[in-house]
Amino acid sequence: MPDAVRRRLPTPTVVQHQVAAIFVELEARWPGGVDLLRVDTVAALTGWAEVEVRMVPESAVDAGCSVTGAYLYDDGHPVIAIAESASPGRRAFTGDHELGHHLQQTTDHLIDGLLRPDV
Repeated sequence: MPDAVRRRLPTPTVVQHQVAAIFVELEARWPGGVDLLRVDTVAALTGWAEVEVRMVPESAVDAGCSVTGAYLYDDGHPVIAIAESASPGRRAFTGDHELGHHLQQTTDHLIDGLLRPDV
């Protein structure tokens, strides 16, 4: 990996801080949500009013690679799209991953954590 690229990548400490901040934000916005996600991510997300979960054909999220989900806005509402064809474990991972995008894109201090000069 070229040094110029390596310098732009977040350090493990920055990533750990961001992940911890995401968990704190999630618990503040959705008390008990972390525990629900541990049991059944897709069901938990489906029951949370802040986002809409859509199970979609893989072709709806596949851009010629192994994409199994997407975070998007549809008519101003946040949507987590998850490929139906993915395994249950992959659907859970994808739901959690896209939830991270949602929290980072809708929370000022989490956005700032990504934009820090040392990232």
